[in-house]
Amino acid sequence: MFEKNNKDIDIRLIILLAEDEGDIKEILIEFIEEVLPTAEIETVFNGYLALEKIRRKKYDLLITDFQLPFVNGMELIRAIKSVDEKFRPDAAVLLSNYIGSGDPPPNINFVNYIPKNDYKEALRNYLLSRQKIKYSRVKKDKRLLEEMRSNDIRVNPPISDPVRIDITIDDQIEILRVKDISLNGVGVYLRKINQISIINKEIKCIIGLPGKPPFTVVGVFRHIGSSDQFYAGIEFTSISEKAKEMIREYIYSVIRDSESEALP
Repeated sequence: MFEKNNKDIDIRLIILLAEDEGDIKEILIEFIEEVLPTAEIETVFNGYLALEKIRRKKYDLLITDFQLPFVNGMELIRAIKSVDEKFRPDAAVLLSNYIGSGDPPPNINFVNYIPKNDYKEALRNYLLSRQKIKYSRVKKDKRLLEEMRSNDIRVNPPISDPVRIDITIDDQIEILRVKDISLNGVGVYLRKINQISIINKEIKCIIGLPGKPPFTVVGVFRHIGSSDQFYAGIEFTSISEKAKEMIREYIYSVIRDSESEALP
């Protein structure tokens, strides 16, 4: 199994099981643990509690019965659309006696339907496929983090979620938008700054990454973009380890998000 051969990386599937019938719940837990011995399984007995858990924690997989108290399985899956993207499960299984295996769900592309009265083969295969996907993703993430520590990986912040930088030039503060960012520096879009006077000039920068507290670095303008692009590159000359770690986490998140959007 994946888990036994790769103890250096955590590839456990984190699963939320929503099932209100105690006997069936225990049978499903035993079955999942047989297929994936190291899976982390949490349980709830109704859809409302499942949604509350999903709003607070990221799960690799949701497995839910169709008939649940208060909020049924389909209502639960539809409600996931309202959950912050960073907490939405990567995939979901809806168990029901009223639908066939693999039936296409309406407008929800991360759900797999499995008949509850004949689930074993389909669920076994699906669990193993999700484990394989996580294994590949975690290995890729680990390789990416190693590359980030040794190379100058540069990313472009999404237009919808820009990175802000305040720079002090000649005792004047300019609030600019970041064009690209790496551990070694940033590219910034300029306004009306004298291009000649800023080259090789040391400046103080306050960078605000989305969802992170602002931090201060010191840098030097090293180059200017073409007149139609009107941007400049700032090389960091003084940056704390904490600031580096925040930039590293940000670069990692941008790359991961772009890869997720590219998936079918």
